[in-house]
Amino acid sequence: MQPLVIRVSNVLGESVGPLSVILDAATHIASKEIAIVRQPLKEVASDKTNTLYEVSVKNAKQHGFYNLALTAGSQDKRLVGTNGASLMMRILVKVRIEDIAVAVFDRELLKPSSSISVKQNAKIGKILEADIHNKMEIRFKVKEAKTDEAVLVHQAFVIFIHSKTRQEIVFVATPDHNRNYVFDVV
Repeated sequence: MQPLVIRVSNVLGESVGPLSVILDAATHIASKEIAIVRQPLKEVASDKTNTLYEVSVKNAKQHGFYNLALTAGSQDKRLVGTNGASLMMRILVKVRIEDIAVAVFDRELLKPSSSISVKQNAKIGKILEADIHNKMEIRFKVKEAKTDEAVLVHQAFVIFIHSKTRQEIVFVATPDHNRNYVFDVV
C-alpha cells in the first residue's frame, strides 16, 4: 500500500519551514474503528518544495472512507500551528466478479430449476429465449481480489448492450443476506 502524502504550505503553496506534522487519528467512517493513532509524518526526501509529508497507512486494513485528524506545529514563534485539522482519505481495493449464474424460468416459480454459469468478461455462448411468461435472473458475487472476501459495493450495475445498435439498458443489482447480488427481469 502506498503511503499517504499530504502538502502543508502557506496560502501561496510555499514552504513555511520545518514542521512537526502528526496524524492524530485515522477513523474508518463506517465502522468507527480507529486504525492509526499519533503517527508522526516524515518529510518526503525527494520534494524540492519542502511542503510534502508522508505516513504509512498499512494499519488501515478496511477499504472505504477514513476521517483524518492532523496536527502541524513549528518551532518558529511567528507561526500559529493547527490542531485537529480534518481531512478525508479513501482506500480502494480491486474487486472481481465470481459465481455468475444466469437463469430463464417461469415467472410463477420462486427459484429457477437450473442456471447457466458464466465466467467474468465472457459471453453465455447461446441465445436465451424468453417470453412474457418467463423471467430472467442473474446472480453473482463481488469479491476483493486480494483476500477473496465477499464485499458489498455501493451500487452494482447490470448492463444489457444490443449487439447491433450498441444501445444500453442499465439495471441495479441488489445484495441478499449472503452478499450475493441478484437481479431479475420479469
